[in-house]
Amino acid sequence: MLMNLMLVLAICSSQLLLANSLVKSKTPFEDYIKRGFADCKLDKDNLFLEKSQLKLAQKLSKTTGHNALGLRFKITCKNKQPIFAYIDSHIVRTLNETLVVYIQGESILKTEIFHFLEPQEYKPPKLWLKQFEGKKLNDELKVYGEIDGLSGSTLSVRAVTYSARRMLALHQALNHEKKR
Repeated sequence: MLMNLMLVLAICSSQLLLANSLVKSKTPFEDYIKRGFADCKLDKDNLFLEKSQLKLAQKLSKTTGHNALGLRFKITCKNKQPIFAYIDSHIVRTLNETLVVYIQGESILKTEIFHFLEPQEYKPPKLWLKQFEGKKLNDELKVYGEIDGLSGSTLSVRAVTYSARRMLALHQALNHEKKR
């Protein structure tokens, strides 16, 4: 009886340690983003959206879940158009996912999953994420439009697609305000 109780406690404590290690990443966003752009300048930008910017982003994306606070990094490389890395955290089913959406100009350069706390069998593979490369915000940027579905990961697929739409819309809303 005592041996069974000790085994249960050991399993529970190992699960707790695993969960904590997943939530508390040892890689800060700056280091994570910088790894792909070693020779470039990286500037952190805490976003505080005005009501007009938030409204415009919601209108452009045609999704919910926008927030007035955000985080992005501006990556400046010699003789290249700047790249913006937007950080987006959201709930997929019951647990958190954090994406990094890289935007250059008006299109997605790449999309990466930074954290995924749902069961790993629901995590979209890197090959599936590649289909976002070069995509712009339009009515066809949706699952079963320009984005293929993924059997068994419907909620994850929708979450990534909505996130991509939100980040493209946020990027456009911020650029729209600069042009005025």
